[in-house]
Amino acid sequence: MFFWIILLLFVMVNLYKLCQVYLEEILTITSFYALYWMGFEVNESSLERLPERCVMVMSHTSIYDFVISSFVYHAYFKRSHNIYFLMKDSFAIHANKVCAKFFPYTTVIPVDNTSQTPQNIVQNVVNELRNANRYILAIAPEGTRRPVENIKSGFYHIAKNLQIPVVYCGIDFSRKIVQLEPPRAAAPTLEEEKEWFKEMCRKYIPLYPENCVFTSDFYHTSSSDDGPQESSPFFEFQNPDDGVLRRHQYRPRTRTDSDVTSLSSLSTANS
Repeated sequence: MFFWIILLLFVMVNLYKLCQVYLEEILTITSFYALYWMGFEVNESSLERLPERCVMVMSHTSIYDFVISSFVYHAYFKRSHNIYFLMKDSFAIHANKVCAKFFPYTTVIPVDNTSQTPQNIVQNVVNELRNANRYILAIAPEGTRRPVENIKSGFYHIAKNLQIPVVYCGIDFSRKIVQLEPPRAAAPTLEEEKEWFKEMCRKYIPLYPENCVFTSDFYHTSSSDDGPQESSPFFEFQNPDDGVLRRHQYRPRTRTDSDVTSLSSLSTANS
């Protein structure tokens, strides 16, 4: 029995060392298969648009936005770009320890909302990244999964200060696609930037449109069991938090003339 215990420990230690050596390859393969298993198609030609340095933004209505974007990063970008996140300082300390050991290409920038002003937070991020090369700074401007009227402006000021482009990562849960929008310089004014972000949110249907103020009045969900209508995107998703099978059937709300024009331009951009 003692011999088998020692042998088991020997095997486990060597497997652990082997996993550390091949962790990047394992993560890459696992991420590819995870995206395939979840039914998402990645527009690989759009990924070629990614510049050497950028602020990447996206709508945030559920934890799955983070999960899917993480799979995309590990499958396609981790060999070419480091990635930076903002996180509450009490969690960032522990997260950075884990990242240093297992994910050396990931850096968590600590944020203390209680003692730092928004201007100080922006300046700290700018100082951290000023001399960095080949990176993605990932930010969810809404800052929460709950509906918010005003998005946070930090990503805009960071992009302006560092003179780097902004890229929108579009995850459409209806069509099950992931693609990057062309990189663009931050707009001359914050209001123009907010309008651009609002348009992008509408272009890619999030998992929970009701959790995004930019889509909650543009789409509505239906729990009808009549099945999908041919003209309406339709999908099912089982929420592991409560086990409820959510059936989404998106139909545009009653449209005004300006809405029809907006939808036509979005449809053309999606095609």
